[in-house]
Amino acid sequence: MQTKLTEGHCRELLKALYSTERLAHLFRRTSYYSEEPARAFLDALWITAETGAPPSSSTKKALRKYLNSNNLPHGDECTGADHLGQHFILSLHLLLSFIKKRDTDDLEYILSNVEGGHIFDLAIEELTKNSGTSTTLITKELSERVNSLPISVNFRNQLEIDERKSHSISLDRASIESSKAGSIDDISWSA
Repeated sequence: MQTKLTEGHCRELLKALYSTERLAHLFRRTSYYSEEPARAFLDALWITAETGAPPSSSTKKALRKYLNSNNLPHGDECTGADHLGQHFILSLHLLLSFIKKRDTDDLEYILSNVEGGHIFDLAIEELTKNSGTSTTLITKELSERVNSLPISVNFRNQLEIDERKSHSISLDRASIESSKAGSIDDISWSA
């Protein structure tokens, strides 16, 4: 039996859960979408954030089985919206890794590289669409323009809100449930 997570781990987990729930909206758009067992795992993690007790081994095992199944396409097999679901799938892998190793770098990776990377891609797409070009070389100047777009500013603001919430709320069910408002909505960071 795994030991309980520390309060610090629970608070970091909250931030990663806000992000992962936003990414779950992308997963719903894929051709391989399945509510279970991902939903059961995420629901168990919200309880983990409250109690510190890791999800049951059967919940983790069901998710691992799904993640390793042929139901999920690999990157080279993805088309269209299926690429977007890969962000969510990666987040699930990282959450499983965190529960096993308690390495908060896994959680930070979800925020900065998985969801942050998705937002960066959306911003590049917005710039490309507005410039009329189909390919873009990422330069320092372009990165600065991307960071100043409303989509990027809104994302950073959301992460700041998530940070404040995760460190200021009580770790009880009612407080955690109310903290989800505005933090787990569909990613609609458009200008």
